[in-house]
Amino acid sequence: MDLVSLLLLAVVDSINPSAIVVTLTLISIGRSPIHVALYIAAVFVTYLTVGFLALLGIDSLLPPLGDILRSRPGLIGQCLTGAALLVFALRAKPEPAPMDIRSTSAAGTGAAIIALGVGVTLLEMPTAIPYLAAIAILTAGELGLEQWAPLLVGYNVIFVSPLCLLLAGHVVLGDRFGDRYEAFRARLEQGARTTTLWVLGIVGSLLVSTGVIEYAFRYGS
Repeated sequence: MDLVSLLLLAVVDSINPSAIVVTLTLISIGRSPIHVALYIAAVFVTYLTVGFLALLGIDSLLPPLGDILRSRPGLIGQCLTGAALLVFALRAKPEPAPMDIRSTSAAGTGAAIIALGVGVTLLEMPTAIPYLAAIAILTAGELGLEQWAPLLVGYNVIFVSPLCLLLAGHVVLGDRFGDRYEAFRARLEQGARTTTLWVLGIVGSLLVSTGVIEYAFRYGS
């Protein structure tokens, strides 16, 4: 199993515009650190749960699926998928994709904040390409629960680390950088599509490079 690729995917996945924008919005509109922490915890638990369900759901298929992923057609398919993502990222036109979650986050209850974290995370799942790639790597590794579970937890810790850093900065610095947080949030909203294209391009490059390397290692003369 390629731990380096898993780590890189986690770092790339942590650059999640939606999750960061919502965190910045909660901070900039004056939500308490407890509310922000609840949101981050909801994102972490939801993302982790989806990963666990995905891996446990295909546990009985791990050996044959791992063989398929490491076969000639599987590796060629991985390279083609990565190439398609890379081409799309290079050719797509970045357009502003503003988000307005102020009305959603206006509810002050902890339950509403948790629901916001769960909802944002689930809505982003169809575009969670790095997470899907990481699950594929864990699947191909044919690991037992006691082996892949810590890796999946570690992946998710990295995923929410930027959100935790924003919260820590807010707790330490208070409102001194409130205006900067708001400005950063606005810029991040405008550049959300560009960031997504960068993520797709990086993931595509990883899929192509790891696929070519493993193909050469397994089937090269």
